[in-house]
Amino acid sequence: MNVSSASHAQFANNVQFNVDNKAAQPAAHQENAHPQASDQVSIGGANSETGVHKKWTFLHYGAGDNNLSSLIKSDVDEMERVGSDANTHVISMLDQSYGDCKKYYITKDDTPGLKSPVLENMGPNVNMADPKTLAEFIAWGVKNYPSDNVAVIIGSHGGGTMGAAADDRSNDFMSPQGLRQAFAEAEKMTGKKIDVLGFDCCLMANTEVAYELKDAASYIVASEESEGGAGWPYHNVLNDKALASLQQALAQKLTVSPEEFAKKIVTDASNAQHDLPTMSTVDTSKMDNLAKTIDGFAKAIIDSKDSNGTLKTLARKSQNFSGFKDISHFCRQIVDSPQITDAKLKAEAQKVVEAIDEAVIANQASSQYPNGYGLQMEIPTNGSMSSGYANLQFAKDTAWDEAMASMGRN
Repeated sequence: MNVSSASHAQFANNVQFNVDNKAAQPAAHQENAHPQASDQVSIGGANSETGVHKKWTFLHYGAGDNNLSSLIKSDVDEMERVGSDANTHVISMLDQSYGDCKKYYITKDDTPGLKSPVLENMGPNVNMADPKTLAEFIAWGVKNYPSDNVAVIIGSHGGGTMGAAADDRSNDFMSPQGLRQAFAEAEKMTGKKIDVLGFDCCLMANTEVAYELKDAASYIVASEESEGGAGWPYHNVLNDKALASLQQALAQKLTVSPEEFAKKIVTDASNAQHDLPTMSTVDTSKMDNLAKTIDGFAKAIIDSKDSNGTLKTLARKSQNFSGFKDISHFCRQIVDSPQITDAKLKAEAQKVVEAIDEAVIANQASSQYPNGYGLQMEIPTNGSMSSGYANLQFAKDTAWDEAMASMGRN
């Protein structure tokens, strides 16, 4: 899916993508930096540990061929503060708006600049928005760096129902359907399902996206709101926080489950709310039930005799995330509103609240977002759903877009 090159792109649901964060807005390259002289340039290396089976493998997919180039490179540099250890493989495929796309085996280093060995130089013309590129990277990582558990972290621009991973040189952006295709293909090649999928991208704690990717990973960690440019605080999450704790536990022969690790990321994000004002973990095994519950709610909206104007007013008051709305807050307002008299509508809205509470197993939100409950979605109050919404699996399996069309009528 291509994204407008305008610096403040918008789609039909008035979702804005700003230059100073990781919301989707691939634009003309603003990166004029060059690789630091200290960056590692050797290919391969004795520390790559190919074929060594460990407890965890972390695969970072740094789609930085855009105006986040230097920030995503800094993320990888921050990963080096922890590096791989006896129980963990940490690997990054880093594309930049300058130079070549390279795969690194991340080793511990506390000095500025990438020092980790380069496993492969893939050249300058790698389209990180191509599902095939992501699928091949995951399959390559799983096969060459085997482990009990695998986490994939995508670092780039994000846009909720638009998808994630921007590549400016290819003028491309990976749609939710493309993401689903990539993970399905990787699993077909390896026979292994991803345990944790983390989005270091804006707006990806999205109901429609989580449903699209319900078979891609057991847990999805993402932010409802736009992230600050610095993104995930890897020096916290992968050093003295989550990964360091994981490594310490594994060294003591303790078990850290994917669920525990995914929750730990959210806990640590609460200490970096300047860049990560929201963060949640979704149990994807609950997404079928959530979709079914929202479908019942959608049909109740269509059948309701309550005023569409009242529903739109409640939608406008719902917690806003760059144009998306927190679905639980919308439903909670319906349940509590004296202006809503339809008992069936209130009952179906309450079911959605309960289903979200089951699906979102960890959530944190700053005081700026008091009604962020972990999942947002498209709830347009003016205009229609975004272009391409009807192609989402969520739209095909539920009556949500029909309900929003019904709610939009005067």
